[in-house]
Amino acid sequence: MLRIGILRPGEAESAPGQEGYAVTSTMRGEAKKAFAAYKALSLQYREITKFVDRNGSLPGGILRKAVQPLIKSILRNPDAMAWTIFSRRDRGPSSSRAVATSAWCVMFGRQLGFDYEGLTDLAVGGLLLDVGNLRIPGDILSVEGDLTRQQRAMMSKHVGYGLQILNRSGPLTENIRDMVEYHHERADGSGYPMGLHGNKVPVYGRIAAIADCYDAMTTTNAYSPAFGAFDVARSLHEMRGKQFDAEVVEQFLCTVGMFPTASVVELNDGSFGLVLEQNRDNALRPKVMVLLDKTHSPLRKPTILEMRDLPLDATHARAIWISKGHPHGAFGINPKDFFNSDA
Repeated sequence: MLRIGILRPGEAESAPGQEGYAVTSTMRGEAKKAFAAYKALSLQYREITKFVDRNGSLPGGILRKAVQPLIKSILRNPDAMAWTIFSRRDRGPSSSRAVATSAWCVMFGRQLGFDYEGLTDLAVGGLLLDVGNLRIPGDILSVEGDLTRQQRAMMSKHVGYGLQILNRSGPLTENIRDMVEYHHERADGSGYPMGLHGNKVPVYGRIAAIADCYDAMTTTNAYSPAFGAFDVARSLHEMRGKQFDAEVVEQFLCTVGMFPTASVVELNDGSFGLVLEQNRDNALRPKVMVLLDKTHSPLRKPTILEMRDLPLDATHARAIWISKGHPHGAFGINPKDFFNSDA
């Protein structure tokens, strides 16, 4: 399994096997479990933030236990959790950014072959990246559009505030601290609070940085609307060797896909569908559920295309490929209408 050079010196390789983690549940079979894990952690995160507001510290012993259902679901089938995240994007506050970022971190760690303890650190760290925002004035957090220099300076303090909360809490691993402390650092030194370059940013900090960036760009917030998942994947590709290490970007895009799970795609024959599952061997050839014909009319019955099994030669009569990605919800296609996880 490709390592992208992120193991610490002397650290044992953590892959569960030469081929990494196996998918042990179908998309349909895992959908309800993924939703239940996501919803449960969202509810627990709200209780955690209330505890922090009252006590200035994190509730001891709860965090590592709280993330277990999320991790186990992602290990069984990561695509089901990605589907859940995008299905819940229009639910407002109930779809916590913290939970989604936690999930992306675990998915990335799964792709890299991290052991279970490492995945638990990633889940907890991803959940706590912005815990320092609880000390940022509400009027700053709710500003719409570009922030002033003074407002940006105030927002940047959330990293230090987060570390203060961690310092007042029960024992947390160095990996979790690294995620909170370094998730806004960038490989080219353009990040904050220290402007670190390249490998000076710790491993877990680099994972947190790209997962947090991805979730921010695919989520509507006060500063900007959500961008389509394909556009975000393309933007990350353009950041290779700049804001993020090239290998980190490549492996993250292997995790989420150039055409991410639950994104709307257009095929070369003019039909439209949703990406169901990633192809870990070829990010451009995922499994697709075709829903609309070239006139945008719904098909009588959706067609499932396993693109890895179709000819790559464009001149072949059966050749099918994705010609374009579209924004989330385009043409009235919404992942929440499929695999009814609310049931």
